[in-house]
Amino acid sequence: MRAAENFYTPNENFKVLDDELIVKYDSRTVAEIWSRAEKMRLSLDEAYEKYPRGIRKSLSKIIPYMALYKTLLDDDPSDAYELIAEQSKMNAIRDRKSYVQLAEKNPGNVVKMITKTLRSEYGEKFGYKIIAEEKEKKNIRVRIVENPVEPFCSENGCPELARIFYDRISYLLSNLPGLLFKIGLEKSSVGDEPELESESESENVPESESENLPESESEDEFEDNSEPTDESVDEPDAESQTEIPKSSTVILSLSVRPE
Repeated sequence: MRAAENFYTPNENFKVLDDELIVKYDSRTVAEIWSRAEKMRLSLDEAYEKYPRGIRKSLSKIIPYMALYKTLLDDDPSDAYELIAEQSKMNAIRDRKSYVQLAEKNPGNVVKMITKTLRSEYGEKFGYKIIAEEKEKKNIRVRIVENPVEPFCSENGCPELARIFYDRISYLLSNLPGLLFKIGLEKSSVGDEPELESESESENVPESESENLPESESEDEFEDNSEPTDESVDEPDAESQTEIPKSSTVILSLSVRPE
C-alpha cells in the first residue's frame, strides 16, 4: 500500500528551509523532522475542523508554518523562528514579482487589486473584520481590526509566529514602483509582541470618516488574474460556534505616489 505523501516534500514553498536543515542536520534527521511536521500539521487541521469553513481556509495558510515551527522548537529553539521567518520571507519575495510587474504598468491597478483582494479573501466569513477609513481610486487606508492568525498562534502557545503574517504584507507591498505603503500594528490584546511599523515613505496617508470596505470600482479597467473565490465558505457548518479571540489592529495604507 502506497504511503500518504508528505505535504512538505517536495514542496517549493519549503525548499529554502529544507536546504537549511540539510546543512544543519544529517539526512535521516531531516527526514524525521519533515515526518513529524506532517503529523503535527494533520493534527492541527483536525483540531480546527469545527471552526467555520472560511476560518479554516484562512488558517490553512499558516498551519503548515506553525506545524514546522513547533517541530523545530522541540529540536532546537535557538533558531526555530529564524528558519521559519526566512522561508516565509523568500516565499513573499517570490510572490512579490507579480505586484512589481503590475505596478510598473500602472501603480493604480495595484491599489485596486488590493482593495478587491481584501473584499474577496479577507472578509468576515474568513475571520477578518476590515474597516476602510479612506477610499479613492488611487488610495486606500484600512484598519484590520480582527484577524484569525494572531489568536490562532496565541492559542497554540506561539504568539510570536503571527509576526510572519504581518511581515509578509510588508515584503509584498513595500517599495513598489510608483506607490507609497505603510503598515502599523497596534498593541495586541492576546500577546505581548512588539509593535510593527513599516513604511516605504515617511508621508502619512490622511484619515477620513470610517466606513465599510467598498466595492472596487471600474473593474473593466484592469485584468483580474486572481484565483476564483471558493464560494463553499458560505455554507454553514453543523458545529461552527467556536469563539475566535480578539487580535491586534493592523493599519494599512497604500497610495499612488504623487507626480
